[in-house]
Amino acid sequence: MKDLIKSIIDSEIIDVNLYMKEAELFKNKIVNGEHIHDIFINFAKEETLHISALKIILKEEYKHNNFEVKVSNSLRKTLRVHLMREGESIRVYENLITKIGNDKYKETISEIIFQENWHYKTMKKYLLSIGLK
Repeated sequence: MKDLIKSIIDSEIIDVNLYMKEAELFKNKIVNGEHIHDIFINFAKEETLHISALKIILKEEYKHNNFEVKVSNSLRKTLRVHLMREGESIRVYENLITKIGNDKYKETISEIIFQENWHYKTMKKYLLSIGLK
């Protein structure tokens, strides 16, 4: 289970880095970019809280990797990537919750799944609004 948690932490770190870079990229690049910026910054903050919660559940120090991420200049491609990543996060967290015995930790993971579902639905809504292509 510890390896699973560590891999989830690594994935969340990638998400934080993506959201932060993309927030700045799209802020002035697109119409209503401020709105996308604010949403992406909020999602990055939530992903950071997920990392903190996972480190508590892990119960050991974890020196995570620093990941260099490349972002797309296309909002459509960006939304597709996040839709895929958030969907995978939901599946991984649903797998993790079956391996945890502590009820408090299960509740924490359930809250994270709820947030990841919100991220997924938000990405899908924006992708549908600009056209799937």
